[in-house]
Amino acid sequence: MTVVNEKEQKNQRCRNSNDDNENFSIIQYPHLTELDLLEAHDDYVEQFLIDTKTCLPNNVYILIHYKILKKITYDFTRDETRINCLKIRYHVE
Repeated sequence: MTVVNEKEQKNQRCRNSNDDNENFSIIQYPHLTELDLLEAHDDYVEQFLIDTKTCLPNNVYILIHYKILKKITYDFTRDETRINCLKIRYHVE
């Protein structure tokens, strides 16, 4: 899957804290093998990496810019991104 959208999301509710998302279902991608986020805005990258929004399968291959990944994961310390980050194989640019 390739996400090409460099504009930020207009729906402000998507950017609220995880506590506000309890009414939304977690989106699952059980057959996803590759995720290209090189041309995606940070909002979309965050949406794929936060485990309360998206459930990625194990060993999914992700293409992403290192600076964006570091920013979204708060320098790899953000609890909300750990579960999905453990499931992916990176190709960082």
